[in-house]
Amino acid sequence: MRFFIAVPALLLLVLSAGEAIAAVRVVPGQYATVQQAVDAAGDGDVIEIHGGPYAETVIVNAFDGLEIRGRDDAIVRGLVFLDCTSVLVLGLQVGPGPADGVQFIRCRDCRAYKCYVVGAAGNGILMNDAERVIVERCRIEDAGECGIRALTGCDEITVLKCSIENTGDAGIALAYEGGSTGVPNSIVQKNDVSRSAGPGIVVGGDNTVVEKNSVSLGGGDGIAIDDSTDTSNVRIAMNSVEDCEGSGYALHFSANALLKNRVTRCGNVGIVVDGSAQFVEGNKVSEAANLGIFVEGPNNAVRKNKVAGTGYDGVNLNGAADGCTIEGNSVKDAGSDGLFVHSQASGTTFTKNKASGSADFDLRDESATGANTWFKNKFRTIYVPLAP
Repeated sequence: MRFFIAVPALLLLVLSAGEAIAAVRVVPGQYATVQQAVDAAGDGDVIEIHGGPYAETVIVNAFDGLEIRGRDDAIVRGLVFLDCTSVLVLGLQVGPGPADGVQFIRCRDCRAYKCYVVGAAGNGILMNDAERVIVERCRIEDAGECGIRALTGCDEITVLKCSIENTGDAGIALAYEGGSTGVPNSIVQKNDVSRSAGPGIVVGGDNTVVEKNSVSLGGGDGIAIDDSTDTSNVRIAMNSVEDCEGSGYALHFSANALLKNRVTRCGNVGIVVDGSAQFVEGNKVSEAANLGIFVEGPNNAVRKNKVAGTGYDGVNLNGAADGCTIEGNSVKDAGSDGLFVHSQASGTTFTKNKASGSADFDLRDESATGANTWFKNKFRTIYVPLAP
């Protein structure tokens, strides 16, 4: 008998010493507004929002483990997380609203999942001084500024499988337009960005991966490294860019990689290789209005790329492109020269490149005699200016 009496007593002791059981707070069933439910909540609670719209910008301040779930097409005007840890917002529509749609400010380990952010006057989703925030399977439309933006000082931001359309600036921007450290250690993967007035995707900060994204109909560059944030070890791979008004891809600073990407019909250069020690391999450029690949820095490797139908040169090396490796590239139907080498370029090795169908020459080499090394290249028409 004592044995059976002791067990419930022990259970009662454990429950009294443990944490409180999380509460589910329902709007409008229990609370008239979302803010009232938040103000009544504790860490680990669930706020379940039904219907709406609720004409309120909800402030969520200093919670740990809170969940906000949208049900029945629930809508709020705006949502701001301040100093939160491990919060989740799921299935909620945010906007239209007069400012940013969703904000994570000084937050850690938070997540926005399957949210619809529409008509934000500012950014669709903004992160400021945030770490390890995941934005996944969200849809952002008609943002007045960027679709998803993380300011410099953020770290380990993940943007995964989101759809961003019709933004007033960049579609996805990590450390856009300045910052000493950028937004390092981040992942931008499998997103669909269309009709951004600025760049489709722009990143700044070391050790970032931009992979398997689709960018189309943009007003700026397709995918770019921010030219005002010192950045290295960024991997841009297996992305597709179509019909952007700027360049398809733009690399800046040093030691970044552009691998197996496509660009079709861009309004400027297909691939800009600025900075040094960049690695550009296996990319395809079609119908760039200007140059196919523009190399304008030293010690870069440009290998096994295919360029076709450019408005101007297929591959162009300017005077600062010294000590580069240009290997195994193919150019067809360039609007000017297939391969152009500037008069001041030197120390570069050209191996197994080929060009055909160029409107001017397949190779125009204006560099000094012996300044560069040539091995097993194939050009049908060649122009080498006579020495004075």
